[in-house]
Amino acid sequence: MAVPQTLDYLDMIFDEFVELHGDRAMGDDKAIRTGFARLGDYRVLVIGHQKGRNLEEKKECFWGCAHPEGYRKALGKMRLGRQV
Repeated sequence: MAVPQTLDYLDMIFDEFVELHGDRAMGDDKAIRTGFARLGDYRVLVIGHQKGRNLEEKKECFWGCAHPEGYRKALGKMRLGRQV
């Protein structure tokens, strides 16, 4: 049995999930997943860590190792979530 990952939890817990991409400086880091989700009557910002299941996904997500753009992405989305 495969170990659940961030995207699996997002599908199980939240009604809606809109993924936000990029750090506005370099690019998008697929190891860090961010976005707005709906939990009942509440709109929340979710930040998660994605490793990938198969070799293709793992290469795409850098085996779960975030790069500097991933940390910038997470920090920027935290600031965005605080404003909303």
